[in-house]
Amino acid sequence: AQTLSRFKVVGVLENSNSFGAVHDSGPVTMETLAALYYAPRQPKVLTFFGGLGGENIRLTDYYQMAKAMKDAVTAERLAKRVFWLGFDPLDVTKTGGQQ
Repeated sequence: AQTLSRFKVVGVLENSNSFGAVHDSGPVTMETLAALYYAPRQPKVLTFFGGLGGENIRLTDYYQMAKAMKDAVTAERLAKRVFWLGFDPLDVTKTGGQQ
């Protein structure tokens, strides 16, 4: 937690889902949020789902994740925190239905 609290944004790449979990995220995101709960400075946490069922994660997906994290640094408010690679546009300022 101390190491992660140095950053403004943390991205978690999940390859499994926990339906009904906080933010509709996966187990690693839940553990990350729990570890950061008492941190003096809490970074924004973004979740990226990919690689489910052995699906490959493309290099362009990694670039898009990095861009989303960079955009989250300057965003005043995050409209979205959980993204499905290959299905959702990775835009932290727009909700899924907006284009």
